[in-house]
Amino acid sequence: MALPIPPELKRITPFVRRAEELDNDSQPKSRLIAYYCRQYAVELALPLLKTAKDPASKSTLLAIMSSLETEKAAVGDAFTKVEAYSVTRDFSNGVLRQADRSYATIYAANVRDYGKGKGIARSYYAAGVFFDVLGLFETSGVEEAVLEKELIEQRRKYCKWRAALILNAAKKGEDLPVPVAEEEEGGEGDDDAMEEEKEEETKGGETKSGGDEKDDFDIPEAPTGRPPESAPVFEPTPPPASAPAPAPAPSPGKQRGSWFGGGGKASAPSKAAVADAIELAKFAVAALEGKEIDLARKRLKDALACLG
Repeated sequence: MALPIPPELKRITPFVRRAEELDNDSQPKSRLIAYYCRQYAVELALPLLKTAKDPASKSTLLAIMSSLETEKAAVGDAFTKVEAYSVTRDFSNGVLRQADRSYATIYAANVRDYGKGKGIARSYYAAGVFFDVLGLFETSGVEEAVLEKELIEQRRKYCKWRAALILNAAKKGEDLPVPVAEEEEGGEGDDDAMEEEKEEETKGGETKSGGDEKDDFDIPEAPTGRPPESAPVFEPTPPPASAPAPAPAPSPGKQRGSWFGGGGKASAPSKAAVADAIELAKFAVAALEGKEIDLARKRLKDALACLG
């Protein structure tokens, strides 16, 4: 059941909702990203709590913090900030690319269905939310996050600009805009409005799903002009010599638990598990090169755990 969010804390809604969606995903990386979505929500909520009058606001924040405390040992403390940044960035990048592919497909097929357009707009907006979360790592001093700050900001704006453009066209029954606005100039959409979602549940009820789902974010006026920047491809910067290389995102086929413990032993490891073990072993080598002995030892153990 979705956590009720008081109006005073409305700004944290998109991050809590994305975390709840990820809770239903069996991929190990989803658990890690959900943790940082909630952490970002807490950072946004703390200043808001100073002026909040509704007691429910404090209760909501405490509930989120309790969830973080539960996950801290298994997730928050299990991976370095560099690893967590790499996984979250790559995930955000993947959501955006999937949205781009889906939109290009329905546009080429001349599909003008509101439901399909809204679904793709939601994907763009979700990607923008995940790019917001990456700001945590910049403030934490992760070097890659600092170096890629402008690139991440371009993608965040692009995602929300594209979501607003598609939603407005779909709601008005207009033709969907071309996937890349080549000849337009200026404007980038109402980013602030897109950041604030509507509640996805009625009071006392559960979050809806399926074709009758409510819009879960405010729809701003249609933006004009081309996007801030066409979403560029990430070229991750190499880690400093003293830091371990970023952890690879786990393969989709792996069951949750293989990175966090409790996954159980399999009689024969799958190809995905073997691939994960190889990548974790490479990470252990990188950690050794950075003289991170304890981290290298842990990553080797993780690699062996993947094999059962």
